[in-house]
Amino acid sequence: MIRIINRLARVKLESLVILFFVFLTLFPTLRILTIGTETSTNFYELFISILPELFFSLIIVKVAVSIIKNGVPIRFNIIDYSVLSFFILNLVVGAILSNNFKLSLYAFRMTYLPIVFYFIIRIADIKKEEFDKVLHTIFNWFTVIGIIGILLYFVFKDSMMYMLNLVDKDHIPAYFIIRMSSILWTPVCFGTLMSLSTLYWLNECTKEKRWIVFTKFAIVLFCLIFSVSRGAILATVVGMGMLFVYYFNQNRVLFGSILVVIILVYLGASFYIADPFIFTKWFIHTSSETASMGTNMVRVKFWNSSYSLFLDRPYGYGLGRAGHIAARFFSPDSKEAAFYSTDGWFLKLLCENGIQGLVLYIFFSISFIYYCLANLIKNVDVNDKDRVYFFFVFFISINFQNMVSNVLDFYMINYFFWMVIGFASSQIYHKKTIA
Repeated sequence: MIRIINRLARVKLESLVILFFVFLTLFPTLRILTIGTETSTNFYELFISILPELFFSLIIVKVAVSIIKNGVPIRFNIIDYSVLSFFILNLVVGAILSNNFKLSLYAFRMTYLPIVFYFIIRIADIKKEEFDKVLHTIFNWFTVIGIIGILLYFVFKDSMMYMLNLVDKDHIPAYFIIRMSSILWTPVCFGTLMSLSTLYWLNECTKEKRWIVFTKFAIVLFCLIFSVSRGAILATVVGMGMLFVYYFNQNRVLFGSILVVIILVYLGASFYIADPFIFTKWFIHTSSETASMGTNMVRVKFWNSSYSLFLDRPYGYGLGRAGHIAARFFSPDSKEAAFYSTDGWFLKLLCENGIQGLVLYIFFSISFIYYCLANLIKNVDVNDKDRVYFFFVFFISINFQNMVSNVLDFYMINYFFWMVIGFASSQIYHKKTIA
């Protein structure tokens, strides 16, 4: 064991983080082909299903060893305390309310274990140049996942259908077309991944005016549209708007070129899906019906049902009794869980941890937004300022989608979100950028 720890100590944390996200993208296929999608029933299946957590534990051990040797190299800030409060209080109160160890464990694994990544990145105190390289490498890999999705969809469609049938042969995800999901095998997670990648490469287009960057941007945008994930697409539109506002006056010709790329990709993708006019009309109609709480929308019915259950128990049902875990272990008519709280992070927090759970997340959000804006106002370094603004856009985009989806419960997205926010917190509080 000591030898393993010593070897682990010699591996760079940045390399482990990159490998972790590469593994997370490959793991769904590994799991489906080895043990399927059902709940584990024996030790072998359990071992396979927790491989991501075992990998993550290596990262935790590495940082723990560093703390033992060198101590904690940072001072906690307000964002740290807000995240810590959200983490500890929701776990303690939620576990008490749930009164079910199994459900609480599943909830910890899905929602709260990924938050540990925030503190890992904070404590590791990675240099901004190194983190830029990590982020760039990860988004390059996400682009590869997008390319794999395109190849599966247009070249190896039989293989794609085989895998989708293994996941759930009775419910193949489709709107107009079978929705692209690459090797994640779920279009919602894939769409969110492509949404974040689209915003990243758009941001990079303003810095690296090279054809390869524009190509990556076009690839992930195409994949995003083919996921037909409305929440992810709308979140991307919001993020794009924020980036356009921030960078537009710096180079209007460049943004004219970017706009041409966006239009061409959208037209090409929507022509294949249905017809640009029909697809756009459907997208706007269904989105506006959802926003206006149209009673014919399934998602709105879910929201109304979940809100009614919250009113019955405003202090919450406890860990594992809301969101995807509740949908997995309870029946739709159960009064002991919010079965339909799978489409809205904020509503899920209300149902699981009550008003106090939502208040804690709002406090964290306000803290993060406030210090982002304070940094942007006081920052004199252009590169640092641009970096902070991207983190700000990243945060807003995720939480915009959180209104209609439980994004921070999505496989892999939860880990990625808390990792990025952890570094953003370090960047915001950097001594050289803000007093």
